[in-house]
Amino acid sequence: MTTAEMMNVVLLSCGHNKRWKRHSIAVFNRGNSLININDVEGNNLSQSLMLQSLQQKDVNERRLPENCRDRYVIRRLAKSSDGITITDLELLRKTFMERFNNCKEHSERIYELKSAICATNEIQICSSNPQWLTQYQYILNWCYCQMRFISNPAERLRLFLEVKEKYRKMFEILKDIDDANKLTSYLHWSQLCYQYAELVDRESLSWCIEAVINAKNALFIPSSRSSTISGKTDCSGSYRSSSTTNSVNGNEQIESIRLENQRRVKLATVGLIQSNVLKAENVYACCLKNRLKIVL
Repeated sequence: MTTAEMMNVVLLSCGHNKRWKRHSIAVFNRGNSLININDVEGNNLSQSLMLQSLQQKDVNERRLPENCRDRYVIRRLAKSSDGITITDLELLRKTFMERFNNCKEHSERIYELKSAICATNEIQICSSNPQWLTQYQYILNWCYCQMRFISNPAERLRLFLEVKEKYRKMFEILKDIDDANKLTSYLHWSQLCYQYAELVDRESLSWCIEAVINAKNALFIPSSRSSTISGKTDCSGSYRSSSTTNSVNGNEQIESIRLENQRRVKLATVGLIQSNVLKAENVYACCLKNRLKIVL
């Protein structure tokens, strides 16, 4: 069974596979677990109440986010021959989102998000593959952006610092990658900076600003490749045939168009990062002004 199939069985079986049954986490059924005090006499009353208390404690512990089944699933995948793949991350994100969207109560949404974060903490950040990092960042940004708006405001600073450390690790892994080729990671980080703008610090924004400066310098360096290929001769001194020259010209033109399109995408990404940084700074300035008004 491939890792993707394992994820599908474990996370999406919804109880059809007993060995990997996700809903093996018991949900406390208050109606079935309550004791009718009128039916209990003497010492049996204290024993029954103690038993109910122990059962309640056991169920509550199993319902803690850090005890979620997904942590076990991710550990199993990490130990497999393929490790945690891009497909696994994509499926994991979709599963988290589906569960969250199916929640009816606010407390259920909080539980699902905290469980998703605890599960994501099990993923080791050790790949510089752009697609892998992108899928991982999608999970992080979705979880922490949702938590930012529905969690207790007192928890927001902790959440921001938590996700900041994850991005710090990713940027350390990417330090040897060309600046223009890691812009997507900085774009995702700038989005989080904007969402947590009232808590953002100078270091967080400086990562984005430095990435923008370096990428611009790289993108605006003129190409050193010569556009002239005519007049080249082989070792016998004869000129290339016109058909060969036309073929080479055509291939180089296609490659030139491809590179120019990539360059435009990267420049657009730079613009989005700059916009997010500017908006984050404006929000932070407004929040700081409001705090000063309260103090004064």
